[in-house]
Order: sequence, then C-alpha cells, then structure tokens
Amino acid sequence: MFQPRVSKQQLRRVLQSARDANMNFLRSWGGGYYESDDFFAIRDIVGEKQPLVLILENVKNLKSHDRGNTFRVISEVIDELGYEMRDQIIDAQGWVPQHRERIFMV
Repeated sequence: MFQPRVSKQQLRRVLQSARDANMNFLRSWGGGYYESDDFFAIRDIVGEKQPLVLILENVKNLKSHDRGNTFRVISEVIDELGYEMRDQIIDAQGWVPQHRERIFMV
C-alpha cells in the first residue's frame, strides 16, 4: 500500500480490513507522508490482536525526529502494550546495491 496514493479514509478501511481478516503482517510505504494518528490506529489493532512479535521499520532519523520525542512516544506506547522493544539501525547495502539505513524495532 502506498499511502500518498490513498485517502485517509481508504487507509483506515485497509487497516480495519487487515484487522478483521486477522492478518499478522501489513507493510505500508509512507513515501514521506505519515499522519500523526496513523501510528495510534496501528497501536489499537496491536492492542486488540496482541501478536507475539511486533516489528516496526522506519528511516534511521526517526530517533532524532522532533528532538527524540517521536521515538520516545513510540517506545512508551510499545511498553504500554506489554512489549519489550529493541532497536537497531541496519544498512541494506549488504543485500541491495544502495546505501539504505533503516531503523528496525522488534
């Protein structure tokens, strides 16, 4: 799903459908576009379904975005959901022909 190509209503419908279908994986490409409450919609689904493992991925600068506040909020929400989170920045250049650093939160 490419978020800039869908409306906010379509995005919510996709998230609801994924939840209703008991999907255990959904990949969403932001393309530089993220609404502030989309993470909280995902939080609600995770809270309801309680998967054994939760994996989040984003740009490496997520940790410094808004002076670290964005990452702090994500960490607090993950903790409130009962998960223990570890994060690591991984550069995909060992697997693909480009320098692409991403943060993975497991």
